[in-house]
Amino acid sequence: MRDAQFQTALRRWLDVILQLPESCSVVVQLKQLTDVSSRLRMMRDLFVKKAPQTLLKRCHSFLRFVQYLKDAGEFFPGTESGLYGFLCDLRTSGAPTSNIQSIMQSLNFAQHVIGLPELIPLTMSKRCLGSAGKRNEGPRKQASPFRLDEMRTLHEVLHDVSEDTWTRVFVGTVLMAIYSRSRWSDLQHAESLDLDINFFGEISYVELKITNHKCQESTAFRNIFLCAVAPGVGVCEQPWISVWMSVREALGISFKAGHPTLPAPDSDGRPTRRPLYTDEMKQWINLVLTNRGHISFMKSAVVYSRDAMARPLRILEALLLDIRLSRFLPDETRSGRFRDGPMAPVGADLESAVAPSDDGTPFSAGLARSASHVSAPGLDVWQMISDVPASGVTDAEIININSSGDEHIKEEPQASSSESDALTTSSSEDEAGASHTGAARPVKLPSIPESLKLIQHVKYKTLHLMERQNFRVMLCGRVAVEARYEPATSARFDTPCCHTCWKRKAEYEG
Repeated sequence: MRDAQFQTALRRWLDVILQLPESCSVVVQLKQLTDVSSRLRMMRDLFVKKAPQTLLKRCHSFLRFVQYLKDAGEFFPGTESGLYGFLCDLRTSGAPTSNIQSIMQSLNFAQHVIGLPELIPLTMSKRCLGSAGKRNEGPRKQASPFRLDEMRTLHEVLHDVSEDTWTRVFVGTVLMAIYSRSRWSDLQHAESLDLDINFFGEISYVELKITNHKCQESTAFRNIFLCAVAPGVGVCEQPWISVWMSVREALGISFKAGHPTLPAPDSDGRPTRRPLYTDEMKQWINLVLTNRGHISFMKSAVVYSRDAMARPLRILEALLLDIRLSRFLPDETRSGRFRDGPMAPVGADLESAVAPSDDGTPFSAGLARSASHVSAPGLDVWQMISDVPASGVTDAEIININSSGDEHIKEEPQASSSESDALTTSSSEDEAGASHTGAARPVKLPSIPESLKLIQHVKYKTLHLMERQNFRVMLCGRVAVEARYEPATSARFDTPCCHTCWKRKAEYEG
Protein backbone atom coordinates (compact mmCIF):
# COMPACT_ATOMS: atom_id res chain seq x y z
CA MET A 1 0.00 0.00 0.00
CA ARG A 2 2.75 2.46 0.95
CA ASP A 3 4.75 1.55 -2.13
CA ALA A 4 1.73 2.12 -4.36
CA GLN A 5 0.90 5.46 -2.74
CA PHE A 6 4.50 6.65 -2.95
CA GLN A 7 4.85 5.85 -6.65
CA THR A 8 1.46 7.37 -7.45
CA ALA A 9 2.31 10.55 -5.54
CA LEU A 10 5.64 10.99 -7.35
CA ARG A 11 4.05 10.58 -10.76
CA ARG A 12 1.24 12.99 -9.99
CA TRP A 13 3.59 15.64 -8.63
CA LEU A 14 5.81 15.23 -11.69
CA ASP A 15 2.82 15.70 -13.98
CA VAL A 16 1.73 18.84 -12.09
CA ILE A 17 5.15 20.50 -11.95
CA LEU A 18 5.80 19.99 -15.66
CA GLN A 19 2.65 22.04 -16.33
CA LEU A 20 4.17 25.08 -14.58
CA PRO A 21 5.95 27.85 -16.53
CA GLU A 22 9.48 27.13 -17.70
CA SER A 23 10.68 30.13 -15.72
CA CYS A 24 10.37 28.09 -12.52
CA SER A 25 13.75 26.72 -11.49
CA VAL A 26 12.38 23.28 -10.56
CA VAL A 27 10.87 22.95 -14.04
CA VAL A 28 14.23 23.84 -15.58
CA GLN A 29 15.93 21.19 -13.44
CA LEU A 30 13.41 18.53 -14.44
CA LYS A 31 13.67 19.29 -18.14
CA GLN A 32 17.43 18.99 -17.97
CA LEU A 33 16.84 15.29 -17.32
CA THR A 34 16.04 13.35 -20.47
CA ASP A 35 14.00 10.37 -19.24
CA VAL A 36 11.08 9.88 -16.89
CA SER A 37 13.01 7.60 -14.52
CA SER A 38 15.59 10.32 -13.84
CA ARG A 39 12.85 12.84 -13.23
CA LEU A 40 11.13 10.50 -10.80
CA ARG A 41 14.42 10.04 -8.98
CA MET A 42 14.69 13.80 -8.62
CA MET A 43 11.15 13.95 -7.27
CA ARG A 44 12.05 11.27 -4.76
CA ASP A 45 15.03 13.33 -3.62
CA LEU A 46 12.75 16.32 -3.11
CA PHE A 47 10.33 14.30 -0.99
CA VAL A 48 12.85 12.16 0.86
CA LYS A 49 11.33 12.79 4.30
CA LYS A 50 7.67 12.94 3.36
CA ALA A 51 5.07 10.25 3.94
CA PRO A 52 3.22 8.93 0.86
CA GLN A 53 -0.20 9.99 2.10
CA THR A 54 1.08 13.48 2.90
CA LEU A 55 2.41 13.76 -0.66
CA LEU A 56 -0.92 12.68 -2.12
CA LYS A 57 -2.91 15.08 0.02
CA ARG A 58 -0.68 18.06 -0.78
CA CYS A 59 -0.69 17.18 -4.48
CA HIS A 60 -4.48 16.96 -4.67
CA SER A 61 -4.91 20.28 -2.89
CA PHE A 62 -2.32 21.93 -5.12
CA LEU A 63 -4.19 20.57 -8.14
CA ARG A 64 -7.31 22.36 -6.97
CA PHE A 65 -5.31 25.60 -6.89
CA VAL A 66 -3.92 24.96 -10.38
CA GLN A 67 -7.42 24.23 -11.67
CA TYR A 68 -8.67 27.49 -10.15
CA LEU A 69 -5.96 29.37 -12.11
CA LYS A 70 -7.09 27.70 -15.33
CA ASP A 71 -10.75 28.47 -14.70
CA ALA A 72 -9.95 32.10 -13.85
CA GLY A 73 -7.69 32.49 -16.88
CA GLU A 74 -4.70 33.44 -14.71
CA PHE A 75 -1.09 32.45 -15.20
CA PHE A 76 0.88 30.75 -12.45
CA PRO A 77 1.23 31.77 -9.66
CA GLY A 78 -1.81 34.02 -10.01
CA THR A 79 -2.51 37.05 -7.86
CA GLU A 80 -3.00 37.51 -4.14
CA SER A 81 -6.37 39.14 -4.65
CA GLY A 82 -7.52 36.31 -6.88
CA LEU A 83 -6.52 33.68 -4.33
CA TYR A 84 -8.29 35.57 -1.56
CA GLY A 85 -11.44 35.73 -3.64
CA PHE A 86 -11.20 32.01 -4.39
CA LEU A 87 -10.88 31.13 -0.71
CA CYS A 88 -13.81 33.38 0.18
CA ASP A 89 -15.95 31.74 -2.49
CA LEU A 90 -15.12 28.32 -1.07
CA ARG A 91 -16.10 29.44 2.41
CA THR A 92 -19.34 30.99 1.18
CA SER A 93 -20.25 27.81 -0.68
CA GLY A 94 -19.97 25.85 2.57
CA ALA A 95 -16.72 24.03 1.85
CA PRO A 96 -15.18 22.39 4.95
CA THR A 97 -12.58 24.47 6.72
CA SER A 98 -10.07 21.66 6.25
CA ASN A 99 -10.38 21.95 2.46
CA ILE A 100 -9.66 25.68 2.57
CA GLN A 101 -6.74 25.20 4.93
CA SER A 102 -5.34 22.38 2.80
CA ILE A 103 -4.97 24.72 -0.16
CA MET A 104 -2.81 27.13 1.85
CA GLN A 105 -0.84 24.21 3.24
CA SER A 106 -0.21 22.89 -0.27
CA LEU A 107 1.09 26.30 -1.35
CA ASN A 108 3.48 26.38 1.62
CA PHE A 109 4.51 22.82 0.79
CA ALA A 110 5.22 23.73 -2.85
CA GLN A 111 7.16 26.83 -1.83
CA HIS A 112 9.42 25.27 0.78
CA VAL A 113 9.70 21.59 -0.18
CA ILE A 114 9.62 21.76 -3.98
CA GLY A 115 11.21 25.20 -4.24
CA LEU A 116 8.72 27.63 -5.78
CA PRO A 117 9.53 31.13 -4.41
CA GLU A 118 6.96 32.54 -6.85
CA LEU A 119 4.32 31.58 -4.28
CA ILE A 120 5.68 33.83 -1.50
CA PRO A 121 3.20 36.71 -2.12
CA LEU A 122 0.34 34.22 -1.72
CA THR A 123 1.64 32.33 1.30
CA MET A 124 2.52 35.55 3.12
CA SER A 125 -0.89 37.15 2.58
CA LYS A 126 -2.44 37.84 5.99
CA ARG A 127 -5.99 37.91 4.70
CA CYS A 128 -5.57 34.62 2.85
CA LEU A 129 -4.18 33.03 5.99
CA GLY A 130 -7.02 34.52 8.00
CA SER A 131 -9.62 33.27 5.55
CA ALA A 132 -8.24 29.75 5.79
CA GLY A 133 -8.13 29.95 9.57
CA LYS A 134 -11.78 30.90 10.04
CA ARG A 135 -13.83 27.97 11.29
CA ASN A 136 -17.12 26.97 9.73
CA GLU A 137 -20.15 27.45 11.89
CA GLY A 138 -22.12 24.49 13.12
CA PRO A 139 -21.63 21.57 15.50
CA ARG A 140 -18.31 19.80 15.52
CA LYS A 141 -18.48 16.29 14.11
CA GLN A 142 -16.62 13.75 16.20
CA ALA A 143 -16.53 10.01 16.34
CA SER A 144 -18.59 8.44 19.09
CA PRO A 145 -16.67 6.84 21.97
CA PHE A 146 -16.92 3.24 23.08
CA ARG A 147 -19.54 2.74 25.74
CA LEU A 148 -18.63 0.82 28.86
CA ASP A 149 -20.91 -2.10 27.93
CA GLU A 150 -19.17 -2.32 24.55
CA MET A 151 -15.79 -2.46 26.25
CA ARG A 152 -17.00 -5.25 28.48
CA THR A 153 -18.35 -7.02 25.40
CA LEU A 154 -14.88 -7.02 23.86
CA HIS A 155 -13.52 -8.61 27.02
CA GLU A 156 -16.28 -11.23 26.92
CA VAL A 157 -15.47 -12.14 23.32
CA LEU A 158 -11.76 -12.43 24.12
CA HIS A 159 -12.41 -14.81 27.04
CA ASP A 160 -15.10 -16.85 25.24
CA VAL A 161 -13.39 -20.11 24.22
CA SER A 162 -16.36 -21.00 22.00
CA GLU A 163 -15.80 -17.87 19.91
CA ASP A 164 -13.85 -17.96 16.64
CA THR A 165 -10.11 -17.77 17.36
CA TRP A 166 -9.50 -15.02 14.80
CA THR A 167 -12.26 -12.92 16.31
CA ARG A 168 -10.72 -13.38 19.75
CA VAL A 169 -7.27 -12.29 18.62
CA PHE A 170 -8.86 -9.37 16.78
CA VAL A 171 -10.71 -7.99 19.81
CA GLY A 172 -7.56 -8.51 21.88
CA THR A 173 -5.66 -6.29 19.45
CA VAL A 174 -8.43 -3.71 19.60
CA LEU A 175 -8.16 -3.70 23.40
CA MET A 176 -4.40 -3.25 23.03
CA ALA A 177 -5.01 -0.23 20.79
CA ILE A 178 -7.48 1.30 23.25
CA TYR A 179 -5.55 0.72 26.46
CA SER A 180 -2.25 1.84 24.93
CA ARG A 181 -3.89 4.88 23.28
CA SER A 182 -2.31 3.95 19.94
CA ARG A 183 -3.13 4.78 16.36
CA TRP A 184 -4.07 1.61 14.48
CA SER A 185 -1.45 2.06 11.76
CA ASP A 186 1.25 2.72 14.38
CA LEU A 187 0.22 -0.43 16.23
CA GLN A 188 0.52 -2.46 13.03
CA HIS A 189 4.11 -1.26 12.59
CA ALA A 190 5.26 -2.73 15.90
CA GLU A 191 8.48 -4.76 15.70
CA SER A 192 8.61 -6.52 19.05
CA LEU A 193 6.52 -7.31 22.11
CA ASP A 194 7.66 -7.35 25.75
CA LEU A 195 5.77 -8.52 28.81
CA ASP A 196 6.23 -7.01 32.28
CA ILE A 197 5.65 -9.80 34.82
CA ASN A 198 5.31 -9.02 38.54
CA PHE A 199 6.51 -11.03 41.58
CA PHE A 200 3.39 -13.21 41.48
CA GLY A 201 4.00 -14.32 37.91
CA GLU A 202 1.15 -12.18 36.57
CA ILE A 203 1.42 -9.99 33.48
CA SER A 204 1.25 -6.38 34.63
CA TYR A 205 1.94 -4.63 31.34
CA VAL A 206 2.47 -5.38 27.66
CA GLU A 207 4.70 -3.14 25.58
CA LEU A 208 5.06 -2.85 21.81
CA LYS A 209 8.10 -1.12 20.32
CA ILE A 210 7.38 0.86 17.16
CA THR A 211 10.06 2.41 14.95
CA ASN A 212 8.02 3.43 11.91
CA HIS A 213 5.30 5.82 13.05
CA LYS A 214 3.74 9.19 12.23
CA CYS A 215 5.92 11.30 14.52
CA GLN A 216 9.24 9.56 13.95
CA GLU A 217 10.81 12.69 12.45
CA SER A 218 9.80 14.92 15.35
CA THR A 219 12.51 15.92 17.83
CA ALA A 220 10.90 13.99 20.69
CA PHE A 221 10.93 10.65 18.85
CA ARG A 222 13.86 10.93 16.48
CA ASN A 223 16.00 7.77 16.55
CA ILE A 224 14.03 6.22 19.41
CA PHE A 225 11.15 3.77 19.69
CA LEU A 226 7.56 4.76 20.18
CA CYS A 227 6.41 2.54 23.03
CA ALA A 228 2.78 1.46 23.22
CA VAL A 229 2.12 0.22 26.77
CA ALA A 230 -1.13 -1.24 28.10
CA PRO A 231 -2.04 -2.40 31.65
CA GLY A 232 -2.87 -6.03 32.32
CA VAL A 233 -6.27 -5.35 33.88
CA GLY A 234 -8.83 -3.17 32.16
CA VAL A 235 -12.47 -2.38 32.85
CA CYS A 236 -13.06 -6.02 33.84
CA GLU A 237 -11.47 -7.97 36.70
CA GLN A 238 -10.19 -10.74 34.42
CA PRO A 239 -6.66 -10.21 33.06
CA TRP A 240 -6.78 -9.96 29.29
CA ILE A 241 -3.15 -9.87 28.09
CA SER A 242 -2.38 -13.53 28.86
CA VAL A 243 -5.51 -14.63 26.98
CA TRP A 244 -4.60 -12.45 24.01
CA MET A 245 -1.09 -13.90 23.97
CA SER A 246 -2.42 -17.46 24.07
CA VAL A 247 -4.75 -16.97 21.08
CA ARG A 248 -1.93 -15.30 19.16
CA GLU A 249 0.25 -18.33 19.83
CA ALA A 250 -2.57 -20.69 18.84
CA LEU A 251 -2.79 -19.00 15.43
CA GLY A 252 0.97 -18.90 14.98
CA ILE A 253 1.17 -15.10 15.00
CA SER A 254 4.70 -13.96 15.83
CA PHE A 255 6.87 -10.94 15.16
CA LYS A 256 9.79 -13.30 14.59
CA ALA A 257 7.86 -14.87 11.71
CA GLY A 258 7.49 -11.47 10.08
CA HIS A 259 3.84 -10.95 11.05
CA PRO A 260 2.42 -7.54 11.98
CA THR A 261 0.60 -7.03 15.27
CA LEU A 262 -2.64 -8.24 13.67
CA PRO A 263 -2.08 -9.97 10.32
CA ALA A 264 -4.89 -10.49 7.86
CA PRO A 265 -5.86 -14.18 7.57
CA ASP A 266 -5.78 -15.97 4.24
CA SER A 267 -8.62 -18.12 2.86
CA ASP A 268 -7.36 -21.08 4.91
CA GLY A 269 -7.33 -19.14 8.18
CA ARG A 270 -3.56 -18.81 8.38
CA PRO A 271 -1.83 -15.51 9.23
CA THR A 272 -0.23 -13.61 6.36
CA ARG A 273 2.34 -10.83 6.38
CA ARG A 274 -0.26 -8.29 5.33
CA PRO A 275 -1.57 -6.17 8.20
CA LEU A 276 -5.29 -5.79 8.71
CA TYR A 277 -6.19 -2.42 7.21
CA THR A 278 -8.07 0.23 9.13
CA ASP A 279 -11.24 -0.01 7.05
CA GLU A 280 -11.26 -3.77 7.58
CA MET A 281 -10.85 -3.25 11.31
CA LYS A 282 -13.81 -0.88 11.37
CA GLN A 283 -16.06 -3.37 9.62
CA TRP A 284 -14.94 -6.23 11.84
CA ILE A 285 -15.47 -4.36 15.12
CA ASN A 286 -18.93 -3.29 13.99
CA LEU A 287 -19.73 -6.91 13.13
CA VAL A 288 -18.54 -8.16 16.53
CA LEU A 289 -20.53 -5.62 18.50
CA THR A 290 -23.63 -6.02 16.31
CA ASN A 291 -23.67 -9.77 16.87
CA ARG A 292 -23.41 -9.21 20.62
CA GLY A 293 -26.14 -6.56 20.63
CA HIS A 294 -23.92 -3.56 21.31
CA ILE A 295 -23.19 -1.00 18.64
CA SER A 296 -22.49 2.73 18.51
CA PHE A 297 -21.61 5.04 15.66
CA MET A 298 -17.91 4.42 16.00
CA LYS A 299 -15.39 5.18 13.31
CA SER A 300 -12.23 3.70 14.77
CA ALA A 301 -11.20 1.74 17.82
CA VAL A 302 -8.13 3.76 18.58
CA VAL A 303 -7.02 6.89 20.35
CA TYR A 304 -3.56 8.32 19.90
CA SER A 305 -1.35 9.63 22.65
CA ARG A 306 2.27 10.63 22.16
CA ASP A 307 3.59 9.29 25.42
CA ALA A 308 3.57 6.11 27.45
CA MET A 309 5.09 7.44 30.64
CA ALA A 310 4.58 6.07 34.10
CA ARG A 311 2.35 8.83 35.41
CA PRO A 312 -0.28 8.63 32.63
CA LEU A 313 -0.28 4.85 33.03
CA ARG A 314 -0.88 5.14 36.77
CA ILE A 315 -3.70 7.57 36.15
CA LEU A 316 -5.22 5.25 33.56
CA GLU A 317 -4.99 2.26 35.90
CA ALA A 318 -6.64 4.23 38.68
CA LEU A 319 -9.42 5.22 36.31
CA LEU A 320 -9.95 1.59 35.26
CA LEU A 321 -10.02 0.56 38.93
CA ASP A 322 -12.75 3.09 39.64
CA ILE A 323 -14.76 1.75 36.73
CA ARG A 324 -14.43 -1.83 37.98
CA LEU A 325 -15.55 -0.71 41.46
CA SER A 326 -18.42 1.29 39.93
CA ARG A 327 -17.04 4.44 41.56
CA PHE A 328 -16.72 6.11 38.15
CA LEU A 329 -19.51 5.71 35.55
CA PRO A 330 -18.23 6.97 32.17
CA ASP A 331 -21.60 6.65 30.44
CA GLU A 332 -23.33 9.04 32.86
CA THR A 333 -23.43 12.83 32.58
CA ARG A 334 -20.61 14.83 34.14
CA SER A 335 -22.57 15.40 37.32
CA GLY A 336 -23.34 11.71 37.73
CA ARG A 337 -20.08 10.04 36.80
CA PHE A 338 -18.52 10.08 40.25
CA ARG A 339 -20.12 8.11 43.08
CA ASP A 340 -17.81 9.44 45.79
CA GLY A 341 -17.64 12.75 47.62
CA PRO A 342 -14.97 15.41 47.00
CA MET A 343 -12.26 14.37 44.60
CA ALA A 344 -8.53 14.75 45.09
CA PRO A 345 -7.27 18.10 43.75
CA VAL A 346 -5.69 18.25 40.32
CA GLY A 347 -1.96 17.69 40.51
CA ALA A 348 -2.13 15.88 43.85
CA ASP A 349 0.71 13.49 44.55
CA LEU A 350 0.03 10.15 42.89
CA GLU A 351 1.40 8.07 45.69
CA SER A 352 -0.88 9.68 48.24
CA ALA A 353 -3.79 9.60 45.84
CA VAL A 354 -3.66 5.85 45.40
CA ALA A 355 -2.76 5.10 49.02
CA PRO A 356 -5.61 3.70 51.15
CA SER A 357 -7.37 5.97 53.61
CA ASP A 358 -8.00 5.22 57.25
CA ASP A 359 -10.95 3.01 56.37
CA GLY A 360 -9.00 1.20 53.63
CA THR A 361 -10.80 2.88 50.72
CA PRO A 362 -8.48 3.98 47.88
CA PHE A 363 -8.66 7.58 46.77
CA SER A 364 -8.22 6.54 43.14
CA ALA A 365 -11.42 8.26 42.05
CA GLY A 366 -9.67 11.59 42.29
CA LEU A 367 -7.16 10.47 39.71
CA ALA A 368 -9.92 9.94 37.19
CA ARG A 369 -10.80 13.60 37.35
CA SER A 370 -7.18 14.76 37.12
CA ALA A 371 -6.59 12.47 34.17
CA SER A 372 -8.28 14.88 31.80
CA HIS A 373 -5.62 17.49 32.62
CA VAL A 374 -2.62 15.46 31.47
CA SER A 375 -1.44 14.24 28.11
CA ALA A 376 -2.87 10.76 28.63
CA PRO A 377 -6.44 10.33 27.35
CA GLY A 378 -8.00 10.30 30.85
CA LEU A 379 -11.76 10.63 30.66
CA ASP A 380 -11.56 10.49 26.87
CA VAL A 381 -9.74 7.16 26.81
CA TRP A 382 -12.54 5.62 24.75
CA GLN A 383 -12.64 8.42 22.20
CA MET A 384 -12.00 7.20 18.68
CA ILE A 385 -10.42 9.05 15.79
CA SER A 386 -9.99 8.19 12.11
CA ASP A 387 -6.69 6.57 11.18
CA VAL A 388 -3.97 7.78 8.80
CA PRO A 389 -1.33 5.58 7.39
CA ALA A 390 1.50 7.91 7.80
CA SER A 391 4.69 5.98 7.44
CA GLY A 392 7.28 6.19 4.70
CA VAL A 393 8.17 3.66 2.06
CA THR A 394 10.58 0.82 2.73
CA ASP A 395 12.75 -0.43 -0.15
CA ALA A 396 10.58 1.24 -2.76
CA GLU A 397 11.84 1.32 -6.33
CA ILE A 398 10.21 3.56 -8.88
CA ILE A 399 9.26 1.69 -12.05
CA ASN A 400 8.57 3.85 -15.06
CA ILE A 401 5.82 2.92 -17.50
CA ASN A 402 6.23 5.29 -20.41
CA SER A 403 3.95 5.85 -23.35
CA SER A 404 5.73 3.29 -25.50
CA GLY A 405 4.98 0.50 -23.05
CA ASP A 406 8.57 -0.04 -21.92
CA GLU A 407 9.48 -0.22 -18.29
CA HIS A 408 12.67 0.79 -16.53
CA ILE A 409 13.86 0.07 -13.02
CA LYS A 410 16.44 2.66 -12.15
CA GLU A 411 15.64 3.81 -8.64
CA GLU A 412 17.60 3.07 -5.51
CA PRO A 413 15.80 1.84 -2.37
CA GLN A 414 13.76 4.58 -0.72
CA ALA A 415 14.51 5.24 2.91
CA SER A 416 11.57 4.85 5.25
CA SER A 417 10.75 8.26 6.59
CA SER A 418 7.98 10.58 7.56
CA GLU A 419 7.76 14.15 8.71
CA SER A 420 5.01 15.97 10.49
CA ASP A 421 3.77 19.21 8.98
CA ALA A 422 2.71 22.22 10.99
CA LEU A 423 -0.92 23.21 11.09
CA THR A 424 -2.17 19.87 9.88
CA THR A 425 -5.91 19.45 9.64
CA SER A 426 -7.80 16.36 8.60
CA SER A 427 -6.15 13.12 7.56
CA SER A 428 -8.06 12.86 4.29
CA GLU A 429 -6.17 12.83 1.01
CA ASP A 430 -8.40 15.54 -0.55
CA GLU A 431 -9.46 13.13 -3.28
CA ALA A 432 -11.69 15.79 -4.81
CA GLY A 433 -8.57 17.52 -6.09
CA ALA A 434 -7.25 14.35 -7.71
CA SER A 435 -9.75 14.66 -10.55
CA HIS A 436 -7.77 17.64 -11.92
CA THR A 437 -4.56 15.70 -12.55
CA GLY A 438 -3.33 14.78 -15.98
CA ALA A 439 -1.45 11.84 -14.48
CA ALA A 440 -4.62 9.77 -14.93
CA ARG A 441 -4.03 9.56 -18.66
CA PRO A 442 -3.95 5.96 -19.96
CA VAL A 443 -0.71 4.36 -21.16
CA LYS A 444 0.12 0.99 -22.63
CA LEU A 445 0.63 -1.97 -20.35
CA PRO A 446 4.34 -2.76 -19.83
CA SER A 447 5.87 -5.42 -22.06
CA ILE A 448 6.66 -8.70 -20.32
CA PRO A 449 8.11 -12.10 -21.33
CA GLU A 450 5.75 -14.67 -22.80
CA SER A 451 6.16 -16.87 -19.75
CA LEU A 452 4.64 -14.22 -17.48
CA LYS A 453 1.29 -12.48 -17.10
CA LEU A 454 0.20 -9.22 -15.48
CA ILE A 455 -1.92 -9.21 -12.31
CA GLN A 456 -3.32 -6.00 -10.80
CA HIS A 457 -4.46 -5.16 -7.28
CA VAL A 458 -8.12 -4.16 -7.42
CA LYS A 459 -7.84 -1.30 -4.90
CA TYR A 460 -4.30 0.06 -5.20
CA LYS A 461 -3.90 -0.80 -8.93
CA THR A 462 -0.36 -2.09 -8.33
CA LEU A 463 0.87 -4.22 -11.25
CA HIS A 464 2.37 -7.61 -10.33
CA LEU A 465 3.89 -10.43 -12.40
CA MET A 466 2.92 -14.11 -12.27
CA GLU A 467 4.03 -17.19 -14.19
CA ARG A 468 1.47 -18.12 -16.84
CA GLN A 469 0.96 -21.64 -15.52
CA ASN A 470 0.47 -20.29 -11.99
CA PHE A 471 -2.88 -19.04 -10.71
CA ARG A 472 -2.09 -18.25 -7.09
CA VAL A 473 1.43 -17.02 -6.22
CA MET A 474 3.01 -13.94 -7.84
CA LEU A 475 6.74 -13.42 -8.36
CA CYS A 476 6.96 -11.27 -5.24
CA GLY A 477 5.62 -14.17 -3.15
CA ARG A 478 2.22 -12.65 -2.47
CA VAL A 479 -0.88 -14.76 -2.93
CA ALA A 480 -3.35 -13.48 -5.52
CA VAL A 481 -6.45 -13.71 -3.36
CA GLU A 482 -9.68 -13.86 -5.32
CA ALA A 483 -11.56 -10.54 -5.42
CA ARG A 484 -8.39 -8.69 -4.39
CA TYR A 485 -6.38 -9.25 -7.58
CA GLU A 486 -7.46 -9.52 -11.22
CA PRO A 487 -5.82 -9.78 -14.67
CA ALA A 488 -4.47 -6.39 -15.73
CA THR A 489 -6.28 -4.78 -18.66
CA SER A 490 -5.31 -1.10 -18.40
CA ALA A 491 -2.69 1.21 -16.90
CA ARG A 492 -2.25 4.92 -16.27
CA PHE A 493 0.77 7.14 -15.94
CA ASP A 494 0.40 7.05 -12.16
CA THR A 495 -0.08 3.27 -11.94
CA PRO A 496 2.41 1.76 -9.45
CA CYS A 497 4.34 -1.44 -10.08
CA CYS A 498 5.59 -4.05 -7.63
CA HIS A 499 9.35 -3.54 -7.51
CA THR A 500 9.98 -7.10 -6.25
CA CYS A 501 8.15 -8.62 -9.23
CA TRP A 502 10.07 -6.44 -11.67
CA LYS A 503 13.39 -7.35 -10.08
CA ARG A 504 12.65 -11.00 -10.79
CA LYS A 505 11.44 -10.32 -14.34
CA ALA A 506 15.02 -10.53 -15.61
CA GLU A 507 15.06 -14.22 -14.66
CA TYR A 508 12.40 -14.91 -17.32
CA GLU A 509 13.83 -12.82 -20.15
CA GLY A 510 15.81 -14.34 -22.96
